[in-house]
Amino acid sequence: MAVNIFTILNYITWDKKPWDTLSEEEKTCVQPFMIHRYVSMKEEYIEAANIIQKYNITPKAVYEFYCEILPKRKVFLKYIKGSKKHDNDKLELLSEYLQCSQRELKDNIHLFSDDEIKEISNQIKGESKRKKAKK
Repeated sequence: MAVNIFTILNYITWDKKPWDTLSEEEKTCVQPFMIHRYVSMKEEYIEAANIIQKYNITPKAVYEFYCEILPKRKVFLKYIKGSKKHDNDKLELLSEYLQCSQRELKDNIHLFSDDEIKEISNQIKGESKRKKAKK
């Protein structure tokens, strides 16, 4: 069986499998940073994750801490990804067109649909081609 972070999280939250019974492959898959990251995504577990991640402790200690502190239940620990990276060229064009800063545009770009952004981009590119043709 392939072992991954989700297997380890399941051991911590549901199986409560003791550290000594884990295989070497499973023990190497216990990565405190990733466990903290996923556990902290569950609102009820944020405080526990915040407390333990302050300390530089072994993977075994992290695993055992979470096994003891978290209730035994099936839980979906959803990882929330960061926001989209934006194309700097598009941001520059749009901010010039909308006459606002790139920072302001990044904060509000979610107000535009992808189609609207493409349309504005095409409009800008069309205008710049016409200006070049006139010269």
